[in-house]
Amino acid sequence: MLNKLKLLIVLFCCPIMLLGQQPVEVLTSYKEGLAEAKKNNRLLFIDFYTDWCLPCKVMDKEVFTDPKVQDMMRKRFVFVKINAEKGEGVQLAKSNKVTGYPTFVMQDASGTEVHRVVGSSSVALFIESVEKGLDKDRSEERIVERYKKGERSAQLVNDYAFSIMKSDNETEGFAVIDAYYKSLSDAKRVLPENWYIFERYTQKATDTRISDLLKRQDAYRKSVGEQTVNSYLTRMLRVEIMPYVNGNLTADAQKIAHAKTFAQQAQIKDLPEVSPLLTILDARLAYGRTLPALQVLKSTFPKLREADRFIIMLGFKADKTIDSLVINDIQEELMVNYIPAQSEYNQKMLTRILGDIQKVKMKDGVDFKTIPLFQALQQAANDRKLVFLDAYTDWCGPCKEMDRSVFPLPKVGSYINDKFLALKVNAEKGEGVEIRKKYAINAYPTYLILDLQGKELHRIVGFMSGDELIQKLESGLKSTPLADLIKTYQDKSARTPDLIDQLAKGYFEAGQRGRGEMLVDSLFKTLSSTQRLSKEYAFVYKYAQSTKSERMQFFMTNHAQFTKNLGWYDFQELVDSVFPKIVMNYQAQFRQPRFLDEQFPLLESFQLNASSETKNLLQLVRLSEKEDMDGVLEFLDKNLVKFKGKNRVFASYRALSVPNKGTAEQNRLLKKILDNILSVETDQMNIEAFTMFRDRIPADSLQKG
Repeated sequence: MLNKLKLLIVLFCCPIMLLGQQPVEVLTSYKEGLAEAKKNNRLLFIDFYTDWCLPCKVMDKEVFTDPKVQDMMRKRFVFVKINAEKGEGVQLAKSNKVTGYPTFVMQDASGTEVHRVVGSSSVALFIESVEKGLDKDRSEERIVERYKKGERSAQLVNDYAFSIMKSDNETEGFAVIDAYYKSLSDAKRVLPENWYIFERYTQKATDTRISDLLKRQDAYRKSVGEQTVNSYLTRMLRVEIMPYVNGNLTADAQKIAHAKTFAQQAQIKDLPEVSPLLTILDARLAYGRTLPALQVLKSTFPKLREADRFIIMLGFKADKTIDSLVINDIQEELMVNYIPAQSEYNQKMLTRILGDIQKVKMKDGVDFKTIPLFQALQQAANDRKLVFLDAYTDWCGPCKEMDRSVFPLPKVGSYINDKFLALKVNAEKGEGVEIRKKYAINAYPTYLILDLQGKELHRIVGFMSGDELIQKLESGLKSTPLADLIKTYQDKSARTPDLIDQLAKGYFEAGQRGRGEMLVDSLFKTLSSTQRLSKEYAFVYKYAQSTKSERMQFFMTNHAQFTKNLGWYDFQELVDSVFPKIVMNYQAQFRQPRFLDEQFPLLESFQLNASSETKNLLQLVRLSEKEDMDGVLEFLDKNLVKFKGKNRVFASYRALSVPNKGTAEQNRLLKKILDNILSVETDQMNIEAFTMFRDRIPADSLQKG
């Protein structure tokens, strides 16, 4: 294949292509690009991108296809696209100190950087960023100097105001814009160069400058163009109404009336991109999120723009009202029909929402009630069940993930519905506020098992898989309530090792890890060396978040004696119940020499069987540190199945870079590994994680060449 690949940038977004213009030539070789730049006395424009970078794809589709951008690239630059994670791009990105994507580096013919732009932006902002960076008269020093000398042009005022705003002084920056705008005559305000200032810094429909635009819009339309003014006014309207249109905000009659008046005055209410939104807005005002509003939405949906469909579908959520079956059917139908037209990234976001809606339609999940607590206790008594109380908040991500992926599971529903009356309580609204105070709930989600008098029997905190939840509920039903354990512990004569073990476990399961650690640490300090090494007190080493404590350092230093005292089997069981979690907690420190040099040798010297999760995880981390991806994949192919629960997902993520940076052969092996593990995995969360990981593997890498 030739080094020089001429890539034609397809005009996805532009309605017309300028006649007589050649498409921009894009090279993929830095050396060839630099030679071309020298030959034609142009600057070299390097676009550093990655295969996974969504903003990079947006720039390709929406910015580099624009005629104005193409004209600028054609006249001023030799354009080179470099994949920063493949071939020569890896070293080029490093030598150019590229740390984010996309990064656009401009060099002169000698290869010296003259300017760079980082991140995606609109066409106008991209052109401005490039032109400003290459204009010496628009350097930060010259901008301030020119402004202080009294020079006033639209470009300089914009540069000066923007410079101030970048220094975290927005108020002063907007004051500069206001002063400039007020100094202009009516005739000058409508000029195209001043429209740019108006459009960029007038961001709300309530801004006073909008009044001037509405009063004199004929002059503005004549000067800058009908389409330009309509696009701007439509954007202002959408900012005001879309939170109501997609149902995120409860319809406000006064604000909606103001928005409709604005659309009338702006002469945009009958535009094809505006009229359907106003129809939905009226339905939201009349019916909220109920079935009649959804029926209007369904009939209007085909008339909407793709961007508006996306925002509306983003507001869909599983309905649980009396009309839930019909509402969820409508939402599902719209999403199934219109998700395929969205971008890859938008499709992933919407598909998760669609999954939520589809799972709620299942009949086998947890049957939650939303009744008052006293009524739940009465109903539980009649049904001869305990109460399972789910305390959540609207902002809690793990709460939503439990609702989405755990509570709809048939085995979870079967277990909870059989033993409990399930009650959902928003801890920040209504009765939930008092319930939060009564039970001292300070983390979310929190799950309580209550007896028929409302006494807390057991507490579970945080996100977990369905299997973990069932196991913890089962354990909670058999254990002594935490409050009773605390009460017993207050009697010093009753402080047996077994009681302290139960109390520490209760603290940890209730999300009070600090108290649990403090309890076992204080006990550890009172023990003799013989007691610390004994089987009776081995439980103190179960409750660890890191290896830093005196307690865990003692365990690691004396591991050989523990092996002898506990017996090999119990020693390995204890190690595997603690250290994989600690290693995962330290994953951010894998590249810190101190952690590798001081902690790992101790862990690696433990006498562990080949089946030990800890032993396997340490071997895997070492391979990762050597950047031996072939070794990592070979190891996972043989050993991934040995890991359990979340450890299995964590282990697989040692190969997380393969879809982006790996060879075709490595990607094929990774797919085989993930296919094999999915064939035996039973945990729903793990299945989802492995499936999403597998979906990242590029399809073309799976084709044998």
